[in-house]
Amino acid sequence: MLDAAARLIAAKGLGAVTMDEIIVEAQVSRTSLYTRWPSKDALLVDVLTRLPRRLPVELPRAREGLEAFVVQLARQGGLSGAASVSRPDPVLAERFADQFIEPERDILRTLVAQAVADGSARADVDVEAFADLVQGVVMWLGNRVALGGSDDLNAVARPVVELVWSSIATGEGFSDPHS
Repeated sequence: MLDAAARLIAAKGLGAVTMDEIIVEAQVSRTSLYTRWPSKDALLVDVLTRLPRRLPVELPRAREGLEAFVVQLARQGGLSGAASVSRPDPVLAERFADQFIEPERDILRTLVAQAVADGSARADVDVEAFADLVQGVVMWLGNRVALGGSDDLNAVARPVVELVWSSIATGEGFSDPHS
């Protein structure tokens, strides 16, 4: 059932998939699906937590790692489902945060630590605010993907990531995103 849901989400986007479509795609009964997942949001949390969200072990530089991470998440629909998951069910929202959002923030914390260590980011960076900003960018790009407006996601992401990166950069390695 999760594989069927993941295929549909990849094809149509998070918001466009219905439980009825998942039932047909998975070739299961309504009872089977709803016994395991009482809501679409509960199913989406399980689908999303199965998606790969890890950066390569060797990053050439933290800024390039950030761009790769942002593009990877945006291709997966970003955090588009977070809004629908977070409001109706606080327990589900907490599970979503623990299994999806916090691991992403851990990666962002690692990227900032690498950048501070190599001197490309200031030591006084507010890492949590930076993570908030990056996750907002991912949501925006993920929505572009869901709406079909991303022929070249890297080209769209690059200037935005450059702007975000400039907020923590020491000045080395920053380039004009429009040059």
